Amino acid sequence: MTAVEIPDYDLIVVCVYRSPDGDFSIFLRSLESVIQKVQVRKRWLILCGDWNINFMQESGRLHDVQELLSLHNLVNTVRSPTRVTKNTTSLIDVVIRDDKESISDIATVIDLGYSDHKAQVLHLTEKNGKKMEGNYIKTIF
Repeated sequence: MTAVEIPDYDLIVVCVYRSPDGDFSIFLRSLESVIQKVQVRKRWLILCGDWNINFMQESGRLHDVQELLSLHNLVNTVRSPTRVTKNTTSLIDVVIRDDKESISDIATVIDLGYSDHKAQVLHLTEKNGKKMEGNYIKTIF
């Protein structure tokens, strides 16, 4: 997990990889801890990465993650498959954001041809309609 803050937009982006073999309860506790740290700082939050939880297939793990996200008013913006192989289609890569009016709708999924995982792009717009652009990033946590 790594995080960067974009101070000009009061935004923190956290990229998370969850190994399919890792302890799921540790993942959930770590994720909740990061969410709470960001919310205490009163920043917008974007969580992204390969979580190896299929958001297209009901499961106990998906339910637990969705419950945690809902508790903190967070939503997944990815709506279409992010990993497509000859035998499977899944949505295991996420872009999760605060459920606020001031952040735009859904992520676009793009096949760049480099991997069996597709890229996700989230265009952010401030409440006044201005595009969020800037090069001011600092590492946090």
